[in-house]
Amino acid sequence: MKMRTIEVDQQQKEICNHGTDTFPMTIHYDNLRFFQGHCIPFHWHPTLEVVVVQKGIVQYRLHQSTISLHPGKALIINSNVSHSTLPFKDEDVQLLTILIQPVFLYDSWGSDIEKNCFRPFLCNQNLPYIILDSSCENDRKIINLFQKADEYFSQKPYGFQLKIKSLLCDAFFQIIAEHQESLKNWVPSNEEDLSRLQLFFDYIHTHYEEPLSLRNMSLHMSLTKETCCRFFKKMTGKTITQYLSDYRIRQSLPLLLSGRYSVSQVSQLTGFSNSSRFSKAFRERTGQNPKEYICQKSYLL
Repeated sequence: MKMRTIEVDQQQKEICNHGTDTFPMTIHYDNLRFFQGHCIPFHWHPTLEVVVVQKGIVQYRLHQSTISLHPGKALIINSNVSHSTLPFKDEDVQLLTILIQPVFLYDSWGSDIEKNCFRPFLCNQNLPYIILDSSCENDRKIINLFQKADEYFSQKPYGFQLKIKSLLCDAFFQIIAEHQESLKNWVPSNEEDLSRLQLFFDYIHTHYEEPLSLRNMSLHMSLTKETCCRFFKKMTGKTITQYLSDYRIRQSLPLLLSGRYSVSQVSQLTGFSNSSRFSKAFRERTGQNPKEYICQKSYLL
C-alpha cells in the first residue's frame, strides 16, 4: 500500500487543489497510519480546513500552540495558517477532514458577504484556529452541521451540492456570529512574519544534513539567537530543534525504504550525529525503531 504524503512547494504551501473550479470543496477521510511517518508535516494552504476527530487522540501544532483533540472535538484551521498533525503516543487516529475554498462560501471577492463576514475572519491573525467541543451545545450543533455535510457528500443525492453549501454557510454563520466581537477590530495577518518564517524553513531545509548552528542561523537571519528561537516557536508552536528533528526523520523515510542504505548510513545522511540518536528520535516520532518501520512497510508493500 502506497503511503500518503502532502506535496508542498518551496514555501511549504500545499500544491494540491482542494475540490474543483466548479465545486471548490472536498472531504477526506484521513487515517494517520497511512501517511508517511504516521504524521502530516508542516504545510499551509489558503483553504479553510475543518477537522472532526473520529477516533484516537491527535495533536496539532499550529501558530503558537500545540493542542490535543479527542473524539467529540473539532478544529477549524484558518486560511494560510501553517500546521502539522501527529498522533498522541502512536494512537490509531482517524479524521474527517473538510477542505473548503473560501470562495465556495462567499461567491465573489468584494461582495458584501466576503467584505463584511469572511474577510475579517479569514485575514485575522488573532483567529488562527477555533476548537469546537461537542460537550457545548452550540459547538455540538456546528459539528453536527459538518457531519451532515459529510453525509450528503458521501451519498450524493440530487442537488447535494446546494445542500452542502447551505449546511457549511449555516455552520460558518454560527461561528462568525459567536466571534463577532473579536472580528470587529480584526488585525490583518502579518505578511512580513510569513516571509521571515519561510527564510527559516529554507535555511533548515538546506542545512539539515549537517550540524545546525544556531549562531550561523541567527547571522543568516540578521537576528539574535534569542529572537530566532522566540520567533520560530511563536509561528510554528515548535522549537527549532524539534522542527529540525522532525524534518530529518521525514527525509529519512524514503532512504530507509529504498533498501540502499543501512540505518547507520541513513542517520549520517540526514544529519544525526550517530545512529543511536537517530533511532531514539525515530521512535519518538513514529512509535517504532527504524528496522521495525522498514519491516512493517515492506510487509504492506
